[in-house]
Amino acid sequence: MTSGDGQIQTKLPLIASVIEAFELTSANIADLAKLMWLWLLILIAVQAVIYGFLWPFELESRTNPASATLIPVLLPAMISTLIGTSIAVGWHRRLLKKEKIASSSNLRLDNYVWRYFLWAFLLVILCLAPIIIFIELVAAMPPTEAEPTEELPELLFLGLTLSALVIWLFTPRLALLLPAIAIGQNVSLQELWKRTRSNTWHLFTGIVLTSLPVLIIMLSIYAYLGFDYQAPTRQAFVVENCLIEVLSLLIGMFSVSFLSVAYRHFFGPFDTKVTTT
Repeated sequence: MTSGDGQIQTKLPLIASVIEAFELTSANIADLAKLMWLWLLILIAVQAVIYGFLWPFELESRTNPASATLIPVLLPAMISTLIGTSIAVGWHRRLLKKEKIASSSNLRLDNYVWRYFLWAFLLVILCLAPIIIFIELVAAMPPTEAEPTEELPELLFLGLTLSALVIWLFTPRLALLLPAIAIGQNVSLQELWKRTRSNTWHLFTGIVLTSLPVLIIMLSIYAYLGFDYQAPTRQAFVVENCLIEVLSLLIGMFSVSFLSVAYRHFFGPFDTKVTTT
């Protein structure tokens, strides 16, 4: 397997790539802050309004699971994905193309961002699909005292579980199209699949390892609040979800850095002539 300049490509060095992702993020934290700070303020303001609007849906779903809809999942996800996309595009370009972050705020919404957003949102929907199907099936069942998994046919539940595992395993390979979009390289799915062959577990594990800080913080929050915690008021519901959104976006940049490192391994090196964004 060769890179664009004819060099032989080996398997992605997993541990070294994960360490480099953390190091790159830490070493360029000032540039990352420039990319993020204004978007974070916008995220908090917009999501506070949205979660306030969704509070009645949340209350209804607690008392009547059959009334659950996809709105509380998809609407905030679209907003956070779009904002995260704008930040990620600038971050990929900083790491892969050495672009300087010129100003203290970067509200980027160009063609790179919209293309990145569409692919990222498709991946989000792909990952959520088995969960969404499960929720819809549970909501459609007549109310009983049995657990939802006891009511679903065993083969259907097993099929949904296996589907989710397969999707989550292969999604990191598909996600390598994101850095390509960010830096304006045309990479086909066929080429992507060929270059990342035999690296499925490496890419999946790398994403998991760089996502661990998010998971640890979330588990710590719910360990403190109680894993059966449900926000008692609209204000608490808004604060809880906005906090989770901000922390996920902040710490999730480690995974974005990992995608840059992995993409450079399979498709680099790149023209690193210093430009300004």
